[in-house]
Amino acid sequence: GVDLRSLATDRLQAGVRVRLAAAEAGALRAWAGDGRGGLRLAVDAALPTAIERAPWGLSIASPPVAAAQGASGAAPLWVAGPLAVGRTRLRATIVDGERGGAASEAWAALPGAESVEQSWPAALEGAPVLVVRTQGAARVDLLERQRLRVLPLAADRTSLAVELDSRRWHETEVLLADADADGRQDLIAAFPEGLRGDDLVVQVWRGAGGGRFEPRAARSDLELPAEGWRLVAHADEAGGPGLLAAGAGRLELRRIVAGGRRALAAGAELAAPLPAPPTGVGRVEAGIGSARTRTASRRERAQVEPLGAAELDERPGPEALAVVTGEAGDDRLVVVRRD
Repeated sequence: GVDLRSLATDRLQAGVRVRLAAAEAGALRAWAGDGRGGLRLAVDAALPTAIERAPWGLSIASPPVAAAQGASGAAPLWVAGPLAVGRTRLRATIVDGERGGAASEAWAALPGAESVEQSWPAALEGAPVLVVRTQGAARVDLLERQRLRVLPLAADRTSLAVELDSRRWHETEVLLADADADGRQDLIAAFPEGLRGDDLVVQVWRGAGGGRFEPRAARSDLELPAEGWRLVAHADEAGGPGLLAAGAGRLELRRIVAGGRRALAAGAELAAPLPAPPTGVGRVEAGIGSARTRTASRRERAQVEPLGAAELDERPGPEALAVVTGEAGDDRLVVVRRD
């Protein structure tokens, strides 16, 4: 479903990198611009495969592949995995676009017996790392807090190991970006807090150099009831990271800071009320035998999904984007821009 002609360099804005990657069982391929308005095959790498017998035959699969966050240049790093080996070790395959897709096996070690619930491959100061959210593997504890680990994909050592004030059933979002403009990447995490996840917490661990982070984090609790949120890499004119959150009928873009104890700027870079979605009361007919009853269906609250921030109008500062889904399932794209 991809029109490769749309990726031609003469159809793109200046400075936009042309890249298309596709993974399948046993292989990762990536295409890049050839400088003449076309594409060339830049990466053709082998991925590890697992073969299992099924009632209908053999199932052949490879681990999921993701591009590493923060990789510089036009040739990124891809990471396949991680795959758990025992209770404390993780195995991944690194595909280096800079070297034409050379694949190598890499390992990481967890501090103890833990299971990986989410993972984000990244490039930290040019070296591949895994940011993972884990839970204890020895026993099931419904009230157990989540754990966040930063694991270099080289030697078996952990550069950060902390507990989050979030329960195991909540999702966490992670971003590596320079929040304090000191030239080093910082680790940013956003997650719900409490049993029902009514509060949203943002924490920032400042980069300490050498692939490590300061153990004490800056923290902010979002006062706006967050129905949806997303960490964005560019939230202001300087290109700093931010948090896009929606709730209580509003959409806010806040800059992330790493100085002092706060993780979020006091005021919003962008803030605007969300338009009310179109409403409609559907009806359902039900009955037994010849007796039939008509009743109105229950109204569902509109859903908001923040998409991110992007420069759309060539004016200073990015615009914020979100999708509002109404009761009938119809979507509206909302764009918030500066006056």
